[in-house]
Amino acid sequence: GAFSNPDMIAFTHTHTDHYDEKEVSEYLAANQEVCYFSMNDSRNNVPVETAEAVEVIRMKDFKLFVLPVRHLTVGDIVEDVPSCSFLLKYGQENYFIGGDSHLDLEAYDKYCGVLDCNIKYAFLNAVQIASGFGQQFIRSLNPQTIIIYHLPEKEDDLFNYHSFVRNFERKCPEDMPQYIVAKHMEWINV
Repeated sequence: GAFSNPDMIAFTHTHTDHYDEKEVSEYLAANQEVCYFSMNDSRNNVPVETAEAVEVIRMKDFKLFVLPVRHLTVGDIVEDVPSCSFLLKYGQENYFIGGDSHLDLEAYDKYCGVLDCNIKYAFLNAVQIASGFGQQFIRSLNPQTIIIYHLPEKEDDLFNYHSFVRNFERKCPEDMPQYIVAKHMEWINV
């Protein structure tokens, strides 16, 4: 399958909608050659260097920049798990993975030296694309295409993410890049 022989597994944070501790532990025990990264995890087994004030993981043809950013707050729910976004540089192409980070102008300004590159795809969630602070971040990031991902099944949509996306589609500012809405667990070829 698609995940049968990965070079690396990386997590932006360890909430149960992204991460299963038991499965990760079992997988890493059975596949010790696979490189692993997650924020503040003692099992990280990739060499991490510091460049441009961020951690960088270099492997084969790619560099993964780790951008620590606080987790989004949704309603009264405040998350205090270590969280990050990633910038993946693969050959001449750059991909931004927002995770569930609170992306605003402060976050962009903090990492603008790293993010000032031609980003082909930005993977962003419903809150990041629908919020005013997220849209300011997107304007500064200026990706060619946004892929809206991390949408739950409609019956599991506790935070109304689908309505955030519908509202964004209806009222999408003209200065936003083109976007694609990825279905739940959809495989995306980029």
